[in-house]
Amino acid sequence: MVEYINYKGEKLPVRISWTVIKGIESAKEMNVYEQTEVALYCALLSGYKAIGKEMKFTPEDMQFILDEAVEEFQAIFSKQMQKYIQKDTDGEKKKA
Repeated sequence: MVEYINYKGEKLPVRISWTVIKGIESAKEMNVYEQTEVALYCALLSGYKAIGKEMKFTPEDMQFILDEAVEEFQAIFSKQMQKYIQKDTDGEKKKA
């Protein structure tokens, strides 16, 4: 599901997908701030791909986008991650 964050008066498409999960996993050695930048970058790549457009941002732009949209991104990230990993009654993780 594509949702949007606001940056400089523009709506940017974000989608939490396998690309994002894989990106975060590859960034395990980074601190939480760097991991958030990686997650946003991957979510934007996935979002733009889903709507059939090319992303114009670089990894270096993520800190500036997060300056404006960190709360929006965190809310979308939390909500969309629920569809990937949920705990069932025995505590085992399963795909939703």
